[in-house]
Amino acid sequence: MALTLGSAAGVAATDKGEVNLAPVWRETQTAEDGRRVQMLGPIFESQEQGSQLWEAFRPFSVKFTDTETQTVDSYLLPPVFLWHDTPRSTTWRLFGFVSGTEERRDGEVEETTFSVFPFVFRDRDAVNPDEDAFAVFPLYGTINHSLIFGDVSFVLFPFYVNMHRPEAERYAAPWPFVQWQEGLKAGGGAFWPLGGHFWAEGKYDHQYYFWPFIYRSVDGIDQPVPRVREGFLPFYAIERSATVEDVSVGWPFGGWREEYDTGYRETRVFWPLWMQGSGKGKVTERWLPFYMDERTDRRQDSWYMWPLVAHSEGHDEEYAFERTQFLYILYWDKTVRNLTDPEAEPSRLTHLWPFYSEYHDGHGHTQAQFFSPFAVFFPNSEPVKKLYTPFFALFRLDRDTNTGVTEQGFLWDFVHETKTDESTRLTVGPLLEHDVGPGRAKFELLSGLLGVEKKDGDYAFRLLWFTID
Repeated sequence: MALTLGSAAGVAATDKGEVNLAPVWRETQTAEDGRRVQMLGPIFESQEQGSQLWEAFRPFSVKFTDTETQTVDSYLLPPVFLWHDTPRSTTWRLFGFVSGTEERRDGEVEETTFSVFPFVFRDRDAVNPDEDAFAVFPLYGTINHSLIFGDVSFVLFPFYVNMHRPEAERYAAPWPFVQWQEGLKAGGGAFWPLGGHFWAEGKYDHQYYFWPFIYRSVDGIDQPVPRVREGFLPFYAIERSATVEDVSVGWPFGGWREEYDTGYRETRVFWPLWMQGSGKGKVTERWLPFYMDERTDRRQDSWYMWPLVAHSEGHDEEYAFERTQFLYILYWDKTVRNLTDPEAEPSRLTHLWPFYSEYHDGHGHTQAQFFSPFAVFFPNSEPVKKLYTPFFALFRLDRDTNTGVTEQGFLWDFVHETKTDESTRLTVGPLLEHDVGPGRAKFELLSGLLGVEKKDGDYAFRLLWFTID
C-alpha cells in the first residue's frame, strides 16, 4: 500500500498528458484533442470531444451533453428513467408509466403535462387555458388525446364516459354496455354486446350485432368508393375499398387479398403460417416453420427451419445491407455497402452471443470486445452502448489502419497496449510501463520507483521517483 501511494504521489504525466493509475484513475488524450477519463476500472468514465460530452456511472447512469445545442440526455438504468432537456422543452419518463413535459418559449412556460398512467393525468396550457385537463382515474376528470377514446371525460369510470368527437359527442353509462351519440349530423346508440349503430352524415356508418361476431362498417361515405368492412365470424370477413379487396373464409385462417394499385394477390391456406402472394414489387412464400421468403423491391427476408436460420437483405438509394442470424442472437452478422461508392469497403458488425462482438466501420476502423451480452439486443441504442457494453469488456481491441494505431485493453484497460508500425507501449496500471520506439526505450516500475530510459543514445535512471541523468 505504501509503494502504491508513493507511486500515485510521484506519478508524472507523459508527453501526451496521460495519467495512468489504473484501475483507480486513467486519463488519456483521444483524437482531435479529446479527453477520456476512467475511474475504478469500468465504474466511472467520461469522454469529451468538441462540444460533445458523455459521462457514465456504471451500471447505473449515463449522461450526454451537447454544449453547442444546450441539449442534455440523462438515463438511469435505461429504460427505467429518461431525462431530456433542451432550451425549448424538458421531458422525463419513469418506467414508461410516470412522465412529465414542459414546453417553453422565450423563457416562459407555455404548457406542462404530468401523468401516472393510467391513474393521474394533468395538462396545463398557459396559452390556451380552455384546453387545461386534469383526471384521477377512475374517479373523475378529462383526458386529452387518450390512447383509447381520444379526448374523454368521465365520472366513476366506467359508469359515465363522454367521448368528444369532431362530428358528435358520444356518451356511455356504463361503458361499454349502454352508449349513444349526439350531433347535428350524427347519431346512434348501442346496447353492447347485443347490437349497436353509429353514423355521421358523409363520414361513416358503423353497426354490429352480437359483438364481435356480426358487423358492418362503412367509412369515407363521401368518397367515390367508400371503405366497407363486414363479417360474420368465424365464417367470413370481407374488406373492400378503392384499392383493396380482402376476403377471409373460416376467419382468420383461409382467404385471399387483392391490391388493385399494385396488382398484388395473396392466398392464405392456414394464416399466418401458410400463405402465398405475388404482385408488383412484392412476393410472399410462407410455409412455416419450414421455409419463408418475403420480397419487395427493396427488401428480402428468408427463414429456414424457423427460428433456426434467418437471412435478410435490402437497399435504399445510398446503402445496401445483408444480415444473417442463427437462432436469432447466437450468431448475428450484418454487412452494409455504400452504393454511391462501389469501391468503398463495406462496414460489418458481428455478434457471437454472449461472448464476442466485432465492428468494422468501412473506413479502416475496427473495434472488438470479448464478453458482450447486450450489444446484439440494442444495436442502435447509444445509452446501452455507453453504459452497459463497456461494463463487461474483459478485452477490447481498437485498430485504425489510417493512423496505423492498434490499442488493446484487458481488464478494463488495467493492462493496455498501444502499437504502431514503429513503436509499442505496454502499461499494467501504475505497476509497469514498457515503451519502445524510434530512438527511445523505456522501462519503469510503479511510475518511477525504479526505471531506466534511453533516448537519442542518452540514458536516464529513475529511483524512488527521482530522475538521474
